[in-house]
Amino acid sequence: MQQPKRTIPLLAGLLIACCAHAQISVSGSVRDSLGKPLQAVSITLKKSNGIILSFAITNANGAYRLQHASASVKDTLAIEANAIGYKKQSVDIATATQVADFRLKESVTKLPNVTVKAAPLRKEGDTLTYDVGSFSNKQDRTIGDVIKKLPGVEVAENGQISYEGKPINRFYIDGDNLLDGRYNIATKGIPNDMVAKVQVLENHQPVNVLKDLVKSDNAAMNLVLKEKARLKIMGTGDAAAGLPDGYNFTVNTMLFQKQVKFMNYIKMNNIGVDLGDETINHFGGAGGPTAPNLVSAGGAGNPDLLKKRYLFNNAGLVNVNDLITLKKDLQLRVNAFYSWDRVYQNSEYRSSYFGLNDTIRYAEKQNARTTSNTFNTQFTLNANRKDYYLNNVTMLENTPTAVLAGIQATSNNNINQQLNGTITNVSNRFNLIKKTTNGKFLEAYSFLNKINNPATLFVTPGLYAAEFNHNVPFTGLEQFAAVPSFFTEEYVSFGKASPKFQQQYRVGFNYLGQDLNSELDAQQVGGSKNIVADSFINRLDYSRLKVYVQTDLTYTTPKMMLRLILPVTYQDTRYSGRVVRNHANDFPITPIVQLKYNTGKESYLNFGYTYGNTFGTISSVYDSYIMRSYRNFYTNGNLLNESRSHNFSGGYVFKNTLKIFFFSVNAGLAFSSANTISDAQISPVLQQSRFIPFNNDSRSYQASAAISKYIFPLMTTITGKVGWQESVSNQLQNGVLLQTTFDNYAYSVNLNTKFATWMNMSYNGTYNTYGSKPAGVNQVKSNSSPKVQRWQHELATNFTITPDFYFRVSGDHYQYHVPGSQDNNFTFVDAAFTYKLNKWKTDLELSLTNLTGKDTYSSASLSANSIVESSYRIRPRMAMVRFYFRF
Repeated sequence: MQQPKRTIPLLAGLLIACCAHAQISVSGSVRDSLGKPLQAVSITLKKSNGIILSFAITNANGAYRLQHASASVKDTLAIEANAIGYKKQSVDIATATQVADFRLKESVTKLPNVTVKAAPLRKEGDTLTYDVGSFSNKQDRTIGDVIKKLPGVEVAENGQISYEGKPINRFYIDGDNLLDGRYNIATKGIPNDMVAKVQVLENHQPVNVLKDLVKSDNAAMNLVLKEKARLKIMGTGDAAAGLPDGYNFTVNTMLFQKQVKFMNYIKMNNIGVDLGDETINHFGGAGGPTAPNLVSAGGAGNPDLLKKRYLFNNAGLVNVNDLITLKKDLQLRVNAFYSWDRVYQNSEYRSSYFGLNDTIRYAEKQNARTTSNTFNTQFTLNANRKDYYLNNVTMLENTPTAVLAGIQATSNNNINQQLNGTITNVSNRFNLIKKTTNGKFLEAYSFLNKINNPATLFVTPGLYAAEFNHNVPFTGLEQFAAVPSFFTEEYVSFGKASPKFQQQYRVGFNYLGQDLNSELDAQQVGGSKNIVADSFINRLDYSRLKVYVQTDLTYTTPKMMLRLILPVTYQDTRYSGRVVRNHANDFPITPIVQLKYNTGKESYLNFGYTYGNTFGTISSVYDSYIMRSYRNFYTNGNLLNESRSHNFSGGYVFKNTLKIFFFSVNAGLAFSSANTISDAQISPVLQQSRFIPFNNDSRSYQASAAISKYIFPLMTTITGKVGWQESVSNQLQNGVLLQTTFDNYAYSVNLNTKFATWMNMSYNGTYNTYGSKPAGVNQVKSNSSPKVQRWQHELATNFTITPDFYFRVSGDHYQYHVPGSQDNNFTFVDAAFTYKLNKWKTDLELSLTNLTGKDTYSSASLSANSIVESSYRIRPRMAMVRFYFRF
């Protein structure tokens, strides 16, 4: 009976302890100052030291309930209500079970700044997106300055853009094809701060009808503009003047709205900026033949250095590019330009040909002026829908050219050459593709082209009187040549596609008709003219008809794409001239095999084989002589040249988009066999050439590798390339047959880096070693067949002194090493100082070019039996003040 009495005090103590640390339960509601319930308000139970014990969220009615075990009212607890846009409120907890209602007052809450930095590169499906801001510097002006720095992308000196070693097949601005292949207009004209992203579209099929039917392994590029670039008409430009006698002027207006896009501008300069680069069509012309260039004013050509160093010009360009969306998916585009250009060149040319018994040398000094005017207009009507594709392009071009060249020649004293010619080109290309049912489509294509290219070369004084004028002195020689051409191609095709197998069958024909008319006249002292001889008259009619059937088969799986293109052609060639007459029928079959195998998510192997079978054109079968320059006379005889070739290629491409790393390696070899060889006859006075029968075999090999990496901590893009090429061919000169081997090694590295916010740098370096030698001779052991070595370095460093003031120092260095002669070294240094006047949207720039004062540049090339040396006048030291403006 004593046991229960002892347990009563113990139970009483436990009860007191439980009451001291009982469960805390708080409930209530939260409303605003108007009494409306507030949802998603944060409710917290806190100790006085700020430690949160429990947490709850109000429901749609503003109610909440919050509980916490092992807490006591003696712990000085408080319940707090907190919501964005309202002042915090708190209530002290007085009992273990309490009701706490809140009325929150509105307040303005300032959130901390958050900076979101875009990834430099990301990949979504087949689209790589480069963030422009990640690759831009303060000194960049156009989007082309940024594209040159993108990892995995290459930009040639003429502006052509390549990805993974292949040129892009389309260039879009906000998804529209405004400029077609003349995309230099955009890369040199659109400010980089107007572009948000640069996209590379892999495996791009530009025709919507064919997207699921015809596979593509080509890439395209798309500029994604910022919103401010789409709102209204933008204007950019510059005006510059300097000494000696330099000027530059540009006004560019742009609009990039959904229904209307245009880039229209005028440019003029005489400071070595080649405006012709902006009219280059990187996707090729309309198709069909090109007009053969039968006469020229000769000269040393152009040096292998930056064009701004040697180009003396006075040029202008008016360029109009307008795109209007007429209705859904139907667009009308006008691309037109008018250019005028006058180019001056002073050069020296020296060549030596080493024969078995003698050495023949030529030396010339030439002062030339070339004047050209080009009018080109193109109208394009395009509908690119999912059910059909319509594209019609009409093009008209007219280009008159005049060359006046004064020559001091060691063999013929002072000579003047005057060349006048005009090329007129008219064409229309029509293409219609219609999707039918069950993955089938039909296509119709028509192309018509007419070209005329008359040219006259007049050489004074009268040369070679003994050969051309019965040893009687005369005034000069006048060579006329023209090859009017007509070309058409028509075909229809049928295609069918399934998930793994795509088929396309084409039936068509093309026809080329040409007339080669030429004659050489001797102008007498009294002004009369007479034909030199019948052997200098060409009246050649030439035609070629091809009727073909082509099969295009593609087999695809997630890992592989295998493609076979098999054209079977009946070819009929006819030509007849003053002496020659020939008719040939052929059945060339030229298969193409391509294989792409995906070895990983972002890597693949590719292999290719092509069998080629080509035939001579009209410029290789004329049977009388043409004076192509004052000392070059050519005829090709009556033989139709035929060449057969086997071409093999292979490569491996790997990239890691996350780490921004690109790597590729490629190799190729080709074997060809022709039935003719050019028989060159060289004398101290002139050169002659014609084709003769010969079993002419040649072969070539090449290999290359490229790597490109973006280094995140250094904000640096580094690219490296290495390449090797070797070819073995035959050469017949003065009756001596020589088999020669030419090989070339090329190495290059490109670096773009930001050392700090106030400094960035770019560097491009190349090294080439090349030469030719008699086949079978070891290059190292043979002193008679040395190699040329060439180094080129380009360096530019930008310094930002203040946000509104920066300057740039740049330069390029060239070095030639020709065995047996002194090395040639050329260094050019430029500087530019820029001050930004933000209030007036204007930049003021002072530029200094060629500070080292170089005035000539020399280069050389070697072959197995010759050496050619050239030198050129260089643009002088120049100072210019330039205003860049926007409106």
